[in-house]
Amino acid sequence: MNRSVVLIYPNAGQDVLGINVGLPLSILYVGTALKNAGYEVTLLDERVHRDFQPLLKRLSIPTRFTSVSRR
Repeated sequence: MNRSVVLIYPNAGQDVLGINVGLPLSILYVGTALKNAGYEVTLLDERVHRDFQPLLKRLSIPTRFTSVSRR
């Protein structure tokens, strides 16, 4: 069983003057719990990795579950 997870923090447009003002705490918390449970975790911050699609293709992790959350 593949135990790899990719968590993506979306660009919600809440930056101040184009500067990232907060850490992506939500995916850091979830990612830490998953890592402690034995998963290989990759974190992508859309505010930093603006075009993350090529990164996902390079990771070549099969998708079994997808979830999107926006405020």
